[in-house]
Amino acid sequence: MSHFYQTSFNPSTPLPPDCRVEQSPVPLIQMGFNVPVIISTASAFLTQPSSITRRTITLMAHFDTGARLTTIVESLARHLQLIPIGSSQVSTANGNVETNNYAVDLGFIYPNMRAIPNLQISSCNLANFDISKALENPNDPTNFGLLIGRDIMANWHIAWFGPASTVIVSE
Repeated sequence: MSHFYQTSFNPSTPLPPDCRVEQSPVPLIQMGFNVPVIISTASAFLTQPSSITRRTITLMAHFDTGARLTTIVESLARHLQLIPIGSSQVSTANGNVETNNYAVDLGFIYPNMRAIPNLQISSCNLANFDISKALENPNDPTNFGLLIGRDIMANWHIAWFGPASTVIVSE
């Protein structure tokens, strides 16, 4: 079943599964495809006995076809009090860097998009991300704190209709 999602709709009103949303292509051209996600402390850390408290935030994520792994902004990982589970070498436009890895539960607000529990992700620094703005307005498509990489996108069918400014994501 296909689900049609697009960058400038009100995410507090979930789209029906067979709804097509269209608009001017300007948001896709200017910002790419950004979607609201729910990031939480990984379920694996919450088994008893544990002193870890689940922390959750809803904010925008950016589809990054150039990213091999899904990555979280390091300041957001600190805000969620995520525990590093290792590190990895990541190639960036500025060269190779060593980054922390984390585990999170990743959810989507869209109908029929399955959550991904205990997802191992990498970390990055995005100069434009502002945690206080994300807390004030989690639907701001210009303030994304997660880059959805090919590790997740490889499980989906994604069609981008540029002239109609429509993106279709289906599992």
